Formats: sequence, C-alpha cells, structure tokens
Amino acid sequence: MNVTGQHHGVNLDSLTVYIKFNTSEAPADAIYDANFPVTHFGPQNSYAIISNLKAGDYYLYAEGWDPSISNTVKGGIPYTIENETTYSITLPVTEQH
Repeated sequence: MNVTGQHHGVNLDSLTVYIKFNTSEAPADAIYDANFPVTHFGPQNSYAIISNLKAGDYYLYAEGWDPSISNTVKGGIPYTIENETTYSITLPVTEQH
C-alpha cells in the first residue's frame, strides 16, 4: 500500500502514516499498531509504503508538517483491502487550530 498525505491538493513529504489493523475506526486510545514515515519523495509523488497487508479493514492516520502554511496537519480514513495487490491511497489531512 502506498499512502500519500495530501493537504489542499498538495502532496506532503513531512508526514508519518499510522495504521490500526482489523478496524474501520480510529482507536479510542490513540494507539496504532505500526507507523511508517514518508520515504519516497518527489514533487508529485511522496508516499509511505506499508507492505504485506492482507485483505481486511484498516484505519489509516497521518500527521506531520505542511511548510506552505508553517503548521501541523493530521487526518485519518478507514480503508478496506479486498484483495492482496498494491493500492495507492490519498489520505487527506488538515491543519490544526
């Protein structure tokens, strides 16, 4: 799974992506099963790679920094994998007030 954090249509490279297995909801205790920093960088293609996922439900969350607004951003989405192939996912994040 390749996960790209995006804020106002712009891909961000200063993010960490967190994942919770076997759920489509954010964990109430804010404890995730694993985290993955963005490691592939490019002007249009910055993403974190999460490997070896099986079919099932996941909750993805990202937080990091958007230099264009000099502020932290975060956000999360549920995601279901139906078959074991490579997925490219855009995870929207928003600034914190």
